[in-house]
Amino acid sequence: MCCFMDDSKGSSFAINHNATMGICHHDLYDSPQSNHIKEGWSIFPGSETSTHCVGFTWKDGEEELLGNMMYDVSLRNTINKGYLEGVPGSPMCGCVEHMPVVEEAACRTATKTSDITYSFSYSAEEGYVSASNTVGIKYANCDVVDLKSQYVANQGGDAEKVALIDEHLVGAGRCADDLVEYLNEEQFLHQGQHPTKYVTPDTDRWSDLVVGEG
Repeated sequence: MCCFMDDSKGSSFAINHNATMGICHHDLYDSPQSNHIKEGWSIFPGSETSTHCVGFTWKDGEEELLGNMMYDVSLRNTINKGYLEGVPGSPMCGCVEHMPVVEEAACRTATKTSDITYSFSYSAEEGYVSASNTVGIKYANCDVVDLKSQYVANQGGDAEKVALIDEHLVGAGRCADDLVEYLNEEQFLHQGQHPTKYVTPDTDRWSDLVVGEG
């Protein structure tokens, strides 16, 4: 998945028919090679800079064009549309577990439009044979437009794998709820009473008088 925050050509995501998505939070521990930070976190409450996220998914046995799909969602977007600049603290592109938690992401795919043609040439001067291959490639939106839905469809109802993607693509309008859950469970608030701290005094043993020096 790739997330872009800047459209350097100024034509805007909307003109390119690319939807913008809410960015919820990012655990810096998940991408230390990008941010050079061992631990930490970023949250993005309320409105933020328009961000477009897009990715690809595949079924087992369909790995032949993974490099083409990676090119399509990353460098091709930069060359053709001027998309740049990832979410602060995260890579611009990476496996979803290294990327920020977002509401949704667009989904792209690649298919071959012709047979593969192989070419070979021999250089008598250099004394070696070189080989190359060409094939027509078509890039398009996935059958199911958003990345999460296409991933779920590809997994054939595997509940365990579906639960994994739910942690990273939380659904439209769900960033606020995700932030509450993330901050409560991981960072700030712990509901309930600690088993040894702040115990309610036993009134049979303690009075309600407070004695001390003024």
